[in-house]
Amino acid sequence: MDYKDYIKLIGSADIKPVCVLSGDEEYVKNTVIERLKKAYVEPSMLDFDLSVFDDATATYDSILPCLSAPAFMSERKLVLLNVKPDNAIFKDEGFVKLCEEADETVLIIIAVSGKTDKRLGCVKKIEAVADLVSFDKPEKADLIKWVVREFKNNGKRITPSDAEYLISMAGEDLFSLQNEVGKVASSTEEDAVTRNDIDEMIAHTPEHGVFALVDAVAAKKTAEAYRQTALLLNDGSEAFQLLALVERQLQLILRYLGCNQSGMSQKETMEKLALKPFVYDKVKRQAANFTVGSCKDALSMCLEVDRQVKTGRAEARSAFEMLIVKLCEAKK
Repeated sequence: MDYKDYIKLIGSADIKPVCVLSGDEEYVKNTVIERLKKAYVEPSMLDFDLSVFDDATATYDSILPCLSAPAFMSERKLVLLNVKPDNAIFKDEGFVKLCEEADETVLIIIAVSGKTDKRLGCVKKIEAVADLVSFDKPEKADLIKWVVREFKNNGKRITPSDAEYLISMAGEDLFSLQNEVGKVASSTEEDAVTRNDIDEMIAHTPEHGVFALVDAVAAKKTAEAYRQTALLLNDGSEAFQLLALVERQLQLILRYLGCNQSGMSQKETMEKLALKPFVYDKVKRQAANFTVGSCKDALSMCLEVDRQVKTGRAEARSAFEMLIVKLCEAKK
């Protein structure tokens, strides 16, 4: 089930004494674990009624004593296992028996960093008696809504388009995004956060900054493209490194256009190009401003600058800045 559905079960009689929390979205997974602690363990009894094991210590012999005695003053005795999918506990029949015999006085939380191996017999037995909760990376729309909501929690407003811009700068990891939201929100006394506030507070890493730069180039916004170029260069990025990243992004757009012409579905294109959903959406949007021919022309211009710099006929920074202007002025 989705984590949102599982949250509704917390505190009810329908929750099972075992849950398997799997997926790559660690921030939300940890949030749900905190909800479980608050729901079932008295705050003063955390040292007695909560046992936590990591990938190295999660063994049958270490877990068994924790489940042998009832909770002191809490509603349930909680056992939390933070493990990888290949942990030996998933092949231990003794642990399977513990899960199968668990009752409403305990809650065994198996937090997996990734996906369980459902081919294993023990995994099948554990999951047969457990609540199975998935924590997949949020879709683009959900991620934007989350950022808008986080700013609201910090007493600030941000438009969805600027929230998307922040994500393109800071990445999709919710831990990192939460830190960046807090940093940007605390940097301004105004109620509304602007794109300039984001630019001032978030480091322009080359990988993220080039997305915004190619966005501006694709839209033929020369002033914005030049501004993004200046931000990246002033933050210490090397012009030659940026040139390579722009080339790589244009190659990705060209490959996307090829997949599109071949009639591939979104899923097939994402798999072929190894793109996450959020990155796929950005490439798709950028590609709408290119034809195969114009994209090849843009790549040829990049390669020419590359040759000029390598042969000493041009200085990297000035050549890159001129390239960006020419790319903006080129025909779509």
